[in-house]
Amino acid sequence: MADHPARSSGHVRGGGLDLDKDGKYIYAWWDDIRQILYHTATLMLNYEHDPHFDNKKQHIGNDLVQTTWNDSGMPYHFNMLSTQFQFVNVVVEPHLLRAIAAFSNSLHENEYFRMIVQRTPGMTESSPIGNFKLISAENLLLLVC
Repeated sequence: MADHPARSSGHVRGGGLDLDKDGKYIYAWWDDIRQILYHTATLMLNYEHDPHFDNKKQHIGNDLVQTTWNDSGMPYHFNMLSTQFQFVNVVVEPHLLRAIAAFSNSLHENEYFRMIVQRTPGMTESSPIGNFKLISAENLLLLVC
């Protein structure tokens, strides 16, 4: 979904993450004027002295928009990861995978995802998604970023 450069490369601002304390890699997307940094819990370091993962939650808990990959087969509930600043969840789920044509060079040519935007109660709809959208792997990054 995004590049995962070492933060020490200088191409990506750290978004409050510390290279030594939080881990070596991040998922990020950027162009000449914008940057999106994904606080990815599975890439952040685990510590024995932090059994409740408070170090990870301090970063993710301050995100106004949470993008979640849900391949559990169960609905993702808005308060699954409840935070004080949570306003929007963008939930991406695998939807359909068809056979790849013999002449295709793309492993994701016929792969589709279901995207759901959840909003905090009382927040008006502000995205083109509506209840949900089915989107191809080819166009997923355009809609998420």
